[in-house]
Amino acid sequence: MKVYILPKWLMPFGYGLTLYKTVLVREDSKDLPYVIAHEATHVEQWTRIGFFKFPYLYAKELYRVGYIANKYEVEARSKGSLNKKLYKKYAS
Repeated sequence: MKVYILPKWLMPFGYGLTLYKTVLVREDSKDLPYVIAHEATHVEQWTRIGFFKFPYLYAKELYRVGYIANKYEVEARSKGSLNKKLYKKYAS
């Protein structure tokens, strides 16, 4: 996985974006442990499910239930939150 930090003007939407094994993170992200773990989960999903199959299934799920209830986003938010808690625990 490669992570690139981008300025806000280049990535004005959201704080993270995954394109297969490449993660783009906006430089003003206030919660990097969460964003990196969230996007790393999408990298894992993409590699586990398949290069062509994952974007198709993600879009299908997005259309069917929306962003919040999308099972791929639910999994990513869960792992992002867990990483945030672990980071705070060990960074203190």
